[in-house]
Amino acid sequence: MRSRSAARRAETRDLRRIEPAELRDFAQYMRTLSEGFNAIKGFTTSQGCNVGGFIGLLAVLVPAVQGVGMIVGNVLDVGLDRLNGSAEGLDTTAADYEATDRREAANQDAIQMPETPDPVRGI
Repeated sequence: MRSRSAARRAETRDLRRIEPAELRDFAQYMRTLSEGFNAIKGFTTSQGCNVGGFIGLLAVLVPAVQGVGMIVGNVLDVGLDRLNGSAEGLDTTAADYEATDRREAANQDAIQMPETPDPVRGI
């Protein structure tokens, strides 16, 4: 039976394991979210900030509504840029982990154990 500290070490070791496929899946999820940002931006600029019906007293609000539309568009562009940048970073990180795993596997395969002396046979 393992002690609690040994069990905790094993749990911690499992939590530190990186699965490149999971990183790539999350990167793809972030790209899917970015498509939602594009849809929101399109709706905001075409419908949410449409000032076509502003007449009379509402006409004074046209610059404010257009300004808000520009601000929202810029904020969504920043969010979109961050999501795409993070997705690319996750893909790069996954590739780095895979390269490191391959390199370490090759290093482990290249290790040769020295022959153990056999006093019985005199070797």
